Amino acid sequence: MRGLWRVAPHLRVVAGLCAAALGASAPAGAEGSLTLSGLFDSDQGRSLDADVRWSPLPAWSVGAGVGNGESGLEESALSGTSIRASTDLYLGGFDAGLSLQRWEDSSDLKTRSLRAQAGWTFVSGVGVHALFDDRSLDITYTRQALQGGVRESTVRFDGTGFGAELSFAGTRYNAAAHFIDYGYGRSMARVRGALEATDTTQFPRVQSLVASLVTRAAGGPDREIGFSAGREFTRTSVQGQWLLLRDALTGEETNSLSLIHSYRINRHLELDTTLGLSEGAADGTLAYGGLALRIR
Repeated sequence: MRGLWRVAPHLRVVAGLCAAALGASAPAGAEGSLTLSGLFDSDQGRSLDADVRWSPLPAWSVGAGVGNGESGLEESALSGTSIRASTDLYLGGFDAGLSLQRWEDSSDLKTRSLRAQAGWTFVSGVGVHALFDDRSLDITYTRQALQGGVRESTVRFDGTGFGAELSFAGTRYNAAAHFIDYGYGRSMARVRGALEATDTTQFPRVQSLVASLVTRAAGGPDREIGFSAGREFTRTSVQGQWLLLRDALTGEETNSLSLIHSYRINRHLELDTTLGLSEGAADGTLAYGGLALRIR
């Protein structure tokens, strides 16, 4: 997939998650790669990931990855593991892709996200793509039992997002902008009812997923807006990103601004360095940084 919406594995938490290269183009030939990455923020949050990608054909690639992340938000820290898989297809100017991610925090939160993108890139380098995101969160919480004590209950929070992306990929410059709007239907009322019920004794802070960089891809946003612009050099490239996410339950917005520098060490090794700032009502202003080593 080309453009901003589909991002490098180590930046998935920055751009929402979601899932292999900034301004990517079709694979040149059958090849494989391994990416090891880490992201850390100033609130002691961290994320470690490993992703593999293989192109059995010049027009087709598949990928898989695992990761572990822990947010450092006070009184609402989350720690979870993720697994993901993706595939991309390129046919001339047409490209399409599909990615699936599952994330689990102990036994309180389990999330799933299925993302798809399809569109056309013209000879001029301008691309237009349709975006789709279907996600669900299984939330386990505790309630006061009539006989005393507590019992566990589970409520599902699921929704669907539709959007579009406009991108440009030139020989040296690239840019992309995207927008996704989500709807959660009746599940919003179910979750709010469980959250506000008088017999609910403990309910996970679902909004902390979006608020923290390292768990953002597993959250429940109702709006996502992003923009990126980059410049290619002989052995390096620089990419800037801005992302706005609004939480579906609270309406709180989180803004992120990041700068990614990529350096091609040799034909088999590439190093990405990320620096950025994130600002939101739940976590205030955080600084973050990350490294990713890609082996081809």
